[in-house]
Amino acid sequence: MEMEMSDPNSLQDNDAPTETRIPQPAEVTATDKVPQILATIAANIIVVSAGTLLSWTSPATPMLQHQDSPFRITDHEASWVGSLLALGAAFGGPPFGMLVNMVGRKLAILALSLPVTVSWILILCTRSVAWLYIARLVSGLTLGGVVFVIPIYVAEIVEPSVRGPLSAVFQVAFNIGILYAYVVGAAGHYTLLNLTCLALPVLAVLIFVWMPEAPQYLLTKDNRAGAAKSLQWLRGKSHNVEHELQQLKEVAEKEARNRGSLKDMLTSPLAVKALVISTGLVSFQQLGGICVVLFYTETIFQAAGSSMSASLSAVIVGTVMLIMSFCIMPIMDRAGRGT
Repeated sequence: MEMEMSDPNSLQDNDAPTETRIPQPAEVTATDKVPQILATIAANIIVVSAGTLLSWTSPATPMLQHQDSPFRITDHEASWVGSLLALGAAFGGPPFGMLVNMVGRKLAILALSLPVTVSWILILCTRSVAWLYIARLVSGLTLGGVVFVIPIYVAEIVEPSVRGPLSAVFQVAFNIGILYAYVVGAAGHYTLLNLTCLALPVLAVLIFVWMPEAPQYLLTKDNRAGAAKSLQWLRGKSHNVEHELQQLKEVAEKEARNRGSLKDMLTSPLAVKALVISTGLVSFQQLGGICVVLFYTETIFQAAGSSMSASLSAVIVGTVMLIMSFCIMPIMDRAGRGT
């Protein structure tokens, strides 16, 4: 029997298995860094205001000791004007540390503007050294609060790839505030100095009120929809945030399970080690006398008999500090935090 031979090409065409299409995963779009940068800058405007508190006494003290001052203060009183800010800062940390978990990061940051705004209004209106003391003590609450609230907010809204540089904005903002008061104070006008400093916390509220709450906080309150909306704004409209949102939820649940008391923190070897390291770093910084130098920069240069004007010397100090804080931003992630 003769068998009919089929055309090989025809057989290949007819019997070839149908190609199965494997569904491709959704395209992963790169995150948009601009919203994260904007939110970080907006949050740090209040830090600029806190920076002015540190350097305000440098130009203000000579003005308040001048014969044309609305009221004159002695050297002893000037020392209290500077010191009471630090005392207020010591009391400002704990309440804002609790507030950040009670009402959220956003409302806590907005609340930071209240004490400093009240203090600038008191300074503008007072003709008494006693009220000046009260104003500086109240403003210290904001200074103590920013070191708790702002780093938490920034760490929770930015992605790891930019967390180092954007966390460094905090110190840059402080140094901008320090230089701001030195520059404005160089004009030698007491009321102008206070008005321009008052403008900063007002500006901070007007800008930051439009920023989103930290997604991590919203997840701790079981507000997944709000967290998704916040994260979408921060990562860009075209970015799929579901995977990151799930990761943040798992982190929030883990932190809730592992949340301990003050006793647990003091008895945990890892927590004690971290506490000793962080406390040691801050102690070395403060015991170096940096706050004293910032408080009385102009007075120090006057006493030193410098041929350069005291106000210009202060501006140079502030400028160098600002330049160095910018220099550290690009190397934080490359060199490491401990370098």
